[in-house]
Amino acid sequence: MKQVIKLTEDGIQNWAPTPAVAMQHLTVDGTARVFSSLDSRTQYCIINVQDADVRVRIDGTAPVGGSTGLLLPAGTYIYWARIFVERSKFIKDSSGDAVLALQECVTSFASLIV
Repeated sequence: MKQVIKLTEDGIQNWAPTPAVAMQHLTVDGTARVFSSLDSRTQYCIINVQDADVRVRIDGTAPVGGSTGLLLPAGTYIYWARIFVERSKFIKDSSGDAVLALQECVTSFASLIV
């Protein structure tokens, strides 16, 4: 079952990709993983969980696969404010590695000027 998880205060209808910033792809295995640094203009992120289920903690603590953290099934889309992405740690839930695709976004048209 695909899920959508939003932890933002703005509606996503005003979002646009952060200019000149490539998507990140994070392979999630049996070790807690984090995304690379976000661009300074990024306000929000869209994350898609691909290939396998993962667990995440947004308090800076490493989750334990199969037992702690929020379960994010493969196919889930997450719409998060920057602070949640920066504090998140991910680990695979069971067998098989997952890939997390992340698109950085801005909300203000002024932020679109490169």
